[in-house]
Amino acid sequence: MILKSVPLGAAVLNCLLLTPTYGNPRDFQFKSIDLRLLGEVNALDRHLEEGGSVYPDRELTAYLQAIVQRLLGSRPSPEYVEYRVRVLRDPTPQAFGFPNGSIYLSTGMLAALRTEAQLASILGREIAHVAGRHQYLHHREVRKQAIIATALSLAAVPLITIPPLLLQSAAARWIYGGGYGEKMESEADRDGLALMAAAGYDPQSAARAFQRLDERLEIEPLATLYQDHDKIQQRVTELRKLAAPLPSPVPDAGTEDDYLPHVADAVCDSIGADLESRRPRTALARANRLVMWNPRRPEYRVLLADAFRELGAKSSQPPRIELASDRQRLPRMTQQEEQAKLLSKPAGVEMQKANQAAAGKLYLEAIAQQPSLAAAHRGLGMLYQEQSKNADAAREFRRYLELAPADALDRLRIQRRLDQLSAAKER
Repeated sequence: MILKSVPLGAAVLNCLLLTPTYGNPRDFQFKSIDLRLLGEVNALDRHLEEGGSVYPDRELTAYLQAIVQRLLGSRPSPEYVEYRVRVLRDPTPQAFGFPNGSIYLSTGMLAALRTEAQLASILGREIAHVAGRHQYLHHREVRKQAIIATALSLAAVPLITIPPLLLQSAAARWIYGGGYGEKMESEADRDGLALMAAAGYDPQSAARAFQRLDERLEIEPLATLYQDHDKIQQRVTELRKLAAPLPSPVPDAGTEDDYLPHVADAVCDSIGADLESRRPRTALARANRLVMWNPRRPEYRVLLADAFRELGAKSSQPPRIELASDRQRLPRMTQQEEQAKLLSKPAGVEMQKANQAAAGKLYLEAIAQQPSLAAAHRGLGMLYQEQSKNADAAREFRRYLELAPADALDRLRIQRRLDQLSAAKER
């Protein structure tokens, strides 16, 4: 349930809402450069929808849209703006707004946050950016200074869901770059907090949201505003100062148990993407959170087991030296090379044994809960194959093929693994 808005006194509301930046779109005069950008982002919206990058969950979208409407209240939308929330299939924590009012949250962002109030703080910031026309103003400044778009450098980033059209667009500067500059970011912080307080959310939740984003579980080759440790720390300090004088009509009473029912499926999607994009530590943290929340769901145990298996010889927490290393080193080493390097040391061998034991225990628990769960048999078979238990692996693969739907994407891959095991046995 979305927390009900608690009304503030009229004097407090006037103080909060009559800020000099938010709510004055009439001062903005459109130029031809702005209209071109508007056309571009409208095309991007269509491309993201039609290309499968948007996570298709109507209930989740309705939940997010209701939070946005609560933040907006009765305020009219600026010209050419229709506020719409979409969830982007991207495991990295990301949020951005288009000047047409489209606000995107990644599945990774939803997975990182803990409460509705924290989510509202991210949405409030993006609403403030849109209402303040920051995308247009930033785009004008970039063009005026003849700054080369960062899209070409982003092309090498190993994120699995950034659409090529997005990378080639002018919008890539303010979506996957470092923000809009200190002045506009501060304005968005201030105005977003005002929207939160007026809507009955605890403004202090904004700082807590950024703290949640500073997980530092993986080496990130691209440090965006929501991933850069130094920028996050600065933002937390500023948000605390800005929130201090604001009323907190409702404490951050919304709990994780209230939040997760709305976003759990998207978190699962994010975990799958984490596993596919060499982010097993993040996947482990997300899956463990789901298991703790609802241990009766065997699907969550399978995801946690998959994360332990994908860790291999890696620890669940990165050593300090790894976080301090050059971000650009990560793409130069394949997953196999990374594992081989770790397994060359006794500590890596022991870590792999521990991770595999944890994975095996979780797979078996999930099967005990639901024997017909195909994903559990698939994962257990892959674990047995990695441990050279070929007969056990073949048994689990056959069981997976019996249980999986005919159109399951993994059927061909598992059949090939089974064929390989059969060929090896014949030799």
